[in-house]
Amino acid sequence: MFILSTGSILYFKQMTEAEQEKNHYRTLRQLGFQVGDIMKGIIRKQLFVYLIPLGVGLIYAAFALKVGSILIATSMITPIIISMAA
Repeated sequence: MFILSTGSILYFKQMTEAEQEKNHYRTLRQLGFQVGDIMKGIIRKQLFVYLIPLGVGLIYAAFALKVGSILIATSMITPIIISMAA
């Protein structure tokens, strides 16, 4: 649930910022930057914004599920792998 809510918040934040940055991209295009170069920068920014919280969330989930499996004394490896893959 934590990962889903974080992803949702980041998505709406990025959509709002993208709308505000249209003029910046238009200016870069007028300065002679190619669309491919601008897209590479956008993709790098998106990866940075999404991958760090996703990584932290997955580490948190793995730790919480490991502690949970210790508390209930059963192996939860399969549910851990399925939840992280999803």
